[in-house]
This record gives sequence, C-alpha cells and structure tokens, in this order.
Amino acid sequence: MWAWGKEQSVGFWSRRLVHETAIHYADAAIAIGAPVEIESDIAADGVDELLDNLPFATWNEKIAQLRGSGSLHFHGNSDGAEWMIELNDSGYSWHHGHAKGSVAVRGTTVDLYLLLYRRLGLGDAGAEGARFEVFGERELVERWLDCAGV
Repeated sequence: MWAWGKEQSVGFWSRRLVHETAIHYADAAIAIGAPVEIESDIAADGVDELLDNLPFATWNEKIAQLRGSGSLHFHGNSDGAEWMIELNDSGYSWHHGHAKGSVAVRGTTVDLYLLLYRRLGLGDAGAEGARFEVFGERELVERWLDCAGV
C-alpha cells in the first residue's frame, strides 16, 4: 500500500492516524488550558514514528539540514524511554538506549513527544516548574527542533 513514510502498508496509516489524533487532541487541550492526558506508551511510539518518518517528509526543506556531527539524547524520566540520535553527513540515525550525547533533554515521555511535535518549547513550564532539563549543547537541540518541525 502506498504511504509517504518508511512503512509501506496499511499499518503506516493506522499508526499515523493515532498520532495525528493525539497531537490534535493536545492542540485542543493546550488551547483551552486543560491538561494533556496521553498515555506514555502512545507518546513513546509517537517519538519512534516521528524519527522513522522525518526523512520522508520532503515537503519540509529544513529536514535536509538534519545532518552534520553531534548527538542528541532524549530521556523520558517518567518511564525510562530513551532515544539517541546521531547526526552524520547523510542525515541521522537513531536507536533506543542510554548514552552521553552532545546534548541531553530530560522530561516526561509525553512532554518529549509534545516537544518534538513542537507543541511545547524547551523553556515551557509545567505545574511543578520547568518541563525540561537540558544538558550540553542547547543550540544543537534548538537546531533540531527548528529543522524537524512538522
């Protein structure tokens, strides 16, 4: 089955629509000041899905700038979900795991999901203070967020 992403099956569309729905639900909740209640496992899969499909989102010319050197570590402190993104000359690769990156961003898995989908910013506060802790080259994660915006 045709799909614009990595997976070429009907499963692509089922998964994609779960995340379209979750993100637009978050948009509505944020707009009215309500808490965003997304299950952590859905958020974690949404980060995976985003990282898998970004290289195929050719309508965003900035995605081609997601290359070079450096690494990003996203750490979901609510459930231990972790992602390592390694930039290289041809783009990036990613895997689950813990390692020291050029920059590390720590927050709940749901907040990381919303950050990577640009529904939250690095400096946004939550009920208990800052949502994210950033260690290392903050400029690298800011560049990633700018270029990977969907």
